Amino acid sequence: MRSPGIAMVMLAALLCACASRKDAAPKSEPSPSAESSPTAPLASIQIDYARAGDSLQSVTVTEYTGAHMVAAGRGPDTQASVMRFDGGVPIWEIRASRGIVAGMLSRGTLYAVKQIKYGVTPDGFEQVRPDLGDATPLAPDHFYVFTVTRASGSTNFQAIKVGTDGALQVYDAEPRAGTSFRLCCNLSSDFASSDSSPTGDSSQPLP
Repeated sequence: MRSPGIAMVMLAALLCACASRKDAAPKSEPSPSAESSPTAPLASIQIDYARAGDSLQSVTVTEYTGAHMVAAGRGPDTQASVMRFDGGVPIWEIRASRGIVAGMLSRGTLYAVKQIKYGVTPDGFEQVRPDLGDATPLAPDHFYVFTVTRASGSTNFQAIKVGTDGALQVYDAEPRAGTSFRLCCNLSSDFASSDSSPTGDSSQPLP
């Protein structure tokens, strides 16, 4: 029969061993699904001014879920194509907040922005869409048209496709009927939606 002293020593040893195993247990690591998602694609556009003293008035970004070829370049316009976009929801808009005092102090230079990054509101501007919160991240396989309006009334458009890998295709655009745009130049063969089929006679000259 074991003595009480030995029994107490053995019990203490067992408790220490349990405690050691508990302390040595590996800490749970976050699963891959819990890790942060890849950074959303970032899009930026350059803005030029043909008139001296002109400045930026507003930028609106409209999201489309698909794009289909209407006509490929023919005749005198061989490098342009007309695409019809599906959907059309404005998701981001900024406008110049031209107060009288701000206008006098800046003399227009504050608003002559040369580059706009999607979702980033430059100094002297205010975000009007969405009215609260940040802009919705750009989505892969979606299309976006940037509408740039200057104080002189001059307006231009740029169309962007976000690839599945986050790469961007950017083209100058001109509005046509409905949600169609003429894109220039040398449109990539994979710009249209993967399930896209021509919606017009591509052998005909551009409208």
